[in-house]
Amino acid sequence: AGWSEGKKIFLLRRNYPRLLALDETDFSLNPFLKEESQGDIQFFSSPESVIKDSSRNLIYVANLGNDTVTVIDGKTKKPFKTIPVGAGPLGIDFNPKTGKLYTANRVGNSVTVIDTATYNTKTITVGLIPSYIAVNSETNKIYVSEAGDNKVAVIDGVKEEVIKYISVGAIPQAILANTPKNRVYVSNSGEDTISVIDGAKDEVVNVIKTEKTPRRIELADNKIFVVAEGNNSLIAIDQETEKIIGKVRLKAVPFNIAWDKLQNKLLIIHKGRSMVSIVDPQNYEILSEKEFAPFFSYMDNMYNKFLIDWDEEMVYFTQSTANAVHVVKIEENLSDLSLKLAAIIESNGEVIWQPGFEPLPKEVILFIQTAMKWVKENAFLVGGTIVAFSILIGFIVYRKKHGFESLK
Repeated sequence: AGWSEGKKIFLLRRNYPRLLALDETDFSLNPFLKEESQGDIQFFSSPESVIKDSSRNLIYVANLGNDTVTVIDGKTKKPFKTIPVGAGPLGIDFNPKTGKLYTANRVGNSVTVIDTATYNTKTITVGLIPSYIAVNSETNKIYVSEAGDNKVAVIDGVKEEVIKYISVGAIPQAILANTPKNRVYVSNSGEDTISVIDGAKDEVVNVIKTEKTPRRIELADNKIFVVAEGNNSLIAIDQETEKIIGKVRLKAVPFNIAWDKLQNKLLIIHKGRSMVSIVDPQNYEILSEKEFAPFFSYMDNMYNKFLIDWDEEMVYFTQSTANAVHVVKIEENLSDLSLKLAAIIESNGEVIWQPGFEPLPKEVILFIQTAMKWVKENAFLVGGTIVAFSILIGFIVYRKKHGFESLK
């Protein structure tokens, strides 16, 4: 929908929460009327993709609604910084070797490069409607799916410029880099295929026919898994032969997928529902398929993207209707959907911990740290004390059992 005024045409785009202005002189498309500051920082506005820097324990969230990336402390779950990026950031990925973070800005037709050491940014112009982004940390190449022109932009991570455009299928969406095999997989939702790109040549070397409307892609158990919205299915593809080897029919429309590598389970969230499906990637058995009961009053929440934090066995769900991030604890047995809401990170930065998950007070943590430091520094004394105490206990037990006469 849209209308014109002067030399600008005002548009409303589906899945973008702000008014856009198309300048008739240079045909640039930009958000109209930036969100006004309310005095307090708004950490989340239509949060979308989420990624983690494991070395620094930081979580990054792309905000489609206010063109920022939010930085969250992985330990405290407290957001502490927002970084301005291009218009409409949707996809996000991170290169752990260079410390560079990348966002695909679908409204601004650009990619923002963030140096996470300094938070300095650089903008790279790409093609039409860049949606998702994938980093190959070994080759230092960045691949961007462009839904508006059916291409993938290839960016050199050193030069930070586009070095090639690759033609793929219609309406490319999700994109995933298989670093060990130097392959890139692109889901073409407009023609029900997956394009396979050889990272050495940056050319399409295979096209895999899938179920209707393929969306997100994940690697697990030496397979490529794709969720297809059109017929509520999960597709398994062999990484070696690149042929379909299994299909699973789900109860609801799948929207996103991630692999819990510690327990070797696939988690799938569904479109328009607070539902999580859990699937065994080895035999494709559906272990659980239920509404997300632990959320109680949050049952009507619908999740956009999610990240499994393997270090803490937590899941971060971005929640666009409430402008929040939900942190969920993974229990040992996933087969009965034992996922428990641990904390809600609100847009204003407040962290609402759920009962049983509250962090220890700083005073208690400091006491424990001080005690452990003393034990480490006085290991010989502690060891001697333990030995002496053990001898004393042994003597008392012996005396009670045999009496002093047995010692003569």
